[in-house]
Amino acid sequence: MTVHAVPTALPIALDRMSPVPLYHQLFEQFVAAMEQGALRPGDTLEREDLLADRLDIARPTLRRALSDLAALGLLVRSRGRGTVVTERAAAYPSRTAQEARPPAGAPGPARWHVLRLDPDHLDAEAAGALGLGSRGPLVYLEQLLVEKGRSVSLLQSW
Repeated sequence: MTVHAVPTALPIALDRMSPVPLYHQLFEQFVAAMEQGALRPGDTLEREDLLADRLDIARPTLRRALSDLAALGLLVRSRGRGTVVTERAAAYPSRTAQEARPPAGAPGPARWHVLRLDPDHLDAEAAGALGLGSRGPLVYLEQLLVEKGRSVSLLQSW
């Protein structure tokens, strides 16, 4: 694989008012950039610290998105070399292909499914754990990770 720098910084827009976690918004935008050809195999992403600063996000948030992409084999991360888009990214199914019914026996990629989104969730225990006392409603998001046709993780976020 030939490694070359991305010619321009990717235009990434994050909606901080959205109930969708920032790391997942980043994940989706990186996948879209791969699908549209803005990120090609061999492209090297911006340095993690510079990208986090440019997007005004915490580095752990960025690392979560990049780790999820690496777990799917779309990125390779290595110290000293940076984060590089893999050959698999070029073959990663488009959104329409992902939403289409896979052939029998085909595992398909891992996908998060939103099970519940409640923008006015009242949960005193969760609010207390977040250090909010009992102030107002929280946004509650429940997601299910499905991999190879099996449910593998349930994520509850407030």
